Amino acid sequence: MPPPPGPAPADAPPPLRPIRLWTAAAALAWLLATGLAGHLLSDRIVTAQVDSLADGARLDASATGRLIDRMFVELGAVSNMAAHQVDVIEASRRFVVNTPIETAQTPAERAATLSQDPQVRNVGNYLRRLIQDLSYDQMFVVNRSGTVIASGDWTEPSGLLGDSYGDRDYFYQVLLEGVGRRFDMGSDGRHPGFYVASRVDSNDGTFGAVVVRLDTSTMNEMLAGQ
Repeated sequence: MPPPPGPAPADAPPPLRPIRLWTAAAALAWLLATGLAGHLLSDRIVTAQVDSLADGARLDASATGRLIDRMFVELGAVSNMAAHQVDVIEASRRFVVNTPIETAQTPAERAATLSQDPQVRNVGNYLRRLIQDLSYDQMFVVNRSGTVIASGDWTEPSGLLGDSYGDRDYFYQVLLEGVGRRFDMGSDGRHPGFYVASRVDSNDGTFGAVVVRLDTSTMNEMLAGQ
């Protein structure tokens, strides 16, 4: 005799219910397979993500995909908010492009100069508070040359301040379209994650962009409810 049917599902399930790790893997595979990763993501990574799915996880892929979309809306909103912050605009205006001397400097030399600027410090501290409050992995500001002129980790010896991100697809995309979204392996190849950028604009021009990074491991934890 078959068991009696269970209770009917509720009409409106909680919007952010905990999701198991294999469902988080399904979410990442869904996101990568839909093309958000672009050409920066190799077929090998996509295949590895898809192969890790359990059959049952696919049942939640659509709902989890919508949850990921909401995450990216949040990332875009936060980067856009920071891009309109007065100190961010002013610092970006002052360091809008690299001078020939700055271009010739090493990242460490540029960082040493930038870290002495009070406004750069203020912006870095502001970004650090956002990172801590929202559990992001990184936030930084790049100028029109692609150089990091402020970052949430500016006090750390291995921080991003002074580094160049001018060769990244999301950098070109944000300058052209106002918003950039890409999967990237990170400058050292050890921080694969999702980068969302918002252009820093004012009435007198475009000065750079604010970038938010969310590592794949962090996104897994968020989706798993941990």
